[in-house]
Amino acid sequence: MFYHIIPPIQWKSQANLRHYQPESLRTDGFIHLSYDKQVNPVLNRLFSQYKHLLVLYVFPGLLEGEIRLEDSYQEGIEYPHLYAPLNTTAIIFIQQLSSDSDGNFSWYPVTLSNF
Repeated sequence: MFYHIIPPIQWKSQANLRHYQPESLRTDGFIHLSYDKQVNPVLNRLFSQYKHLLVLYVFPGLLEGEIRLEDSYQEGIEYPHLYAPLNTTAIIFIQQLSSDSDGNFSWYPVTLSNF
């Protein structure tokens, strides 16, 4: 499973489209995704300015575009990147998150039995 973190307002503007195209697809050439163990560090490092976020659960077998594993931050950690718009048929679950009173996020994946 891959995960994509997004502010609700950005998702709302594209939720009914066949393909989701965040700003990073235009600026970086790909969509940033994460593995489960990468979600909490990404949430708290890159999204600390938000109080509410969504985590999109993306099923790799349903993706229409190319995935590349890349170490974009030169940390020795490879992140999955989607080099195409994200077809919304690959999004199998959307989880809402809120930060705690200190502004930190604690994410725990939902177990999906059908995938």
